[in-house]
Amino acid sequence: MKAAQVDKLYNKLTPTEQAALAFEAIARNDDAELNVIVESVERKDYRCTHWDFRWRLSGLTNLASYYAMIYWKTRTYMEVVNSKYNECGNEADQKAAFVFLDRLLAMEVALADVCAKMNIDVLAVKKFAQCDNEHTPEKCNDEELVKAYVGLFMRMIG
Repeated sequence: MKAAQVDKLYNKLTPTEQAALAFEAIARNDDAELNVIVESVERKDYRCTHWDFRWRLSGLTNLASYYAMIYWKTRTYMEVVNSKYNECGNEADQKAAFVFLDRLLAMEVALADVCAKMNIDVLAVKKFAQCDNEHTPEKCNDEELVKAYVGLFMRMIG
């Protein structure tokens, strides 16, 4: 199908349908299709809160959501391999549990670092993520992993 024909099809979709297609294009890393979809979205003028406010609030919500997702996923994996180790005594399971523990420590230190740099209450982020009763370590020995998480968290904020 020619680009002009595809563009006409996108114009007939609702904004919700366009957003779903845009999300799929992002997931496929298809910038060309994403651009066509975005260009087909109707333009409107709105009176709303300041862009910086909305952008930061959205970024903080993304940060807390992303942190929660990777925190609980990592914590679950750690508990599973630790349980396997306790049942079977397999050293590979114990090593895997320590890898996940290192990740948890790194993300906690990184979150505290990012929140301090951005003047954000780390406990507010952790409360949003339902991690406010979890231990927050002072340091992590894997500085490269901490750096990686700092980069991820900073990108979430925008």
